[in-house]
Amino acid sequence: MRTLLLAFLLAAPVAAQDINVDFSQTPGEVPPSTFGAAGQTGTWNGIDPQPDIPVPLVDVSGAPTGVTVTVPQFGGGVISFDDPDLPTDVNELLKDGIWAGDLPEFLTVDGLRPGEYDLLMYGFLPNMGGWETWFLGPGGQQITNSLWLGQFQLGFTHVRVRALFSTGSFTVSWANPFGTGFGDTGAFSGIQIERVWKPLGGGTSGVNGVPRLSMSGVLKPGTTVSLALTQAAPSSLAVVFMNVNSVPAPFLGGTLHAFPVTAQVLAFTDAAGALSGSTTFSGAPSGTPFTFQVGVVDGTVPIHGASLSGAVVGTAF
Repeated sequence: MRTLLLAFLLAAPVAAQDINVDFSQTPGEVPPSTFGAAGQTGTWNGIDPQPDIPVPLVDVSGAPTGVTVTVPQFGGGVISFDDPDLPTDVNELLKDGIWAGDLPEFLTVDGLRPGEYDLLMYGFLPNMGGWETWFLGPGGQQITNSLWLGQFQLGFTHVRVRALFSTGSFTVSWANPFGTGFGDTGAFSGIQIERVWKPLGGGTSGVNGVPRLSMSGVLKPGTTVSLALTQAAPSSLAVVFMNVNSVPAPFLGGTLHAFPVTAQVLAFTDAAGALSGSTTFSGAPSGTPFTFQVGVVDGTVPIHGASLSGAVVGTAF
């Protein structure tokens, strides 16, 4: 396979899942799908977990995922405190959560497709400013302190971790930081599991169907990010398009999400219709979206004479 070294950045398997979870005493009382908290909008799973019983989760579209969440031990239970001063949807997410009691609690998520994910974990108790929730899991120890400052804010309402899960499973623990009783702790209110790289579609078919673009790597300064294209026309000219802040436009009978084009690189697919590349990400402001897409010359395609991969978008950490 010919290797393409890209001068800008580049990554992630599209086989991953996006999931929202609200831990609630009343599972039917969850935020609406239009509410994204500090992350993604979509369907919320309302869960009142029971000890050692795996709970199946749906994704943000409401479709089954095969992913489960389990709380092996359950010292504190689910507690709830309404706060009329919070916006309604915010209160719905943050008003209740799993209290750790005097011992750490553990939560395990199983069945994720391997890949890079962002985890947004909410630790909050309304009307209890300063009560801390200490999270320990991927990314080490992080703390929230139950203060609402008019918006979701790291370290106050939630923590954020970006990690690679190669086994499809991870465990998070949270605890009373002082171990002295109910009044010293916050609670685990909810979690959002988001793919680092998400497919946008827009591709068109060629000799081997729609070329498949996948990306891997975390968009964090100093990390390696990689691009891999398969199912394209063999031994053909290809153009890798990269965009910052997409404004999609019609192109080659499909949609070019990597538009306006910020940078492009010419390359050639190998005899199997594949190409790959990697580089070290130099950095960008957190939340900056990067979109990638590849066009490939393909003589079997009428009119346009080329096919287009689906686009993939990722955000800088």
